Amino acid sequence: WRVASGVNVTLIPEPMEGRAAQYRETFTNEYGWFEITGIAPGRYRAIAWSDEAPCDFFDPAAVAACGGGIVEVTDSGRFPIGLRLQGSY
Repeated sequence: WRVASGVNVTLIPEPMEGRAAQYRETFTNEYGWFEITGIAPGRYRAIAWSDEAPCDFFDPAAVAACGGGIVEVTDSGRFPIGLRLQGSY
């Protein structure tokens, strides 16, 4: 693993339809960590990217090309997730 600071992290709700207000985006800190608050319980695709978004993550047909990992948010709290960075770094 290599720490990636200052990269975008986006949570995309699954299913996406009618949930555009639940998208969340932030940046990693100098240690590669990030925090997103106010997330509604549910299933999300988490993607990390540095230069250009790996896909159109508002298009349900294209979101599979985003890569990333699936996160299940059930409660408030903190939990680590590992993401592979999309793009060059």
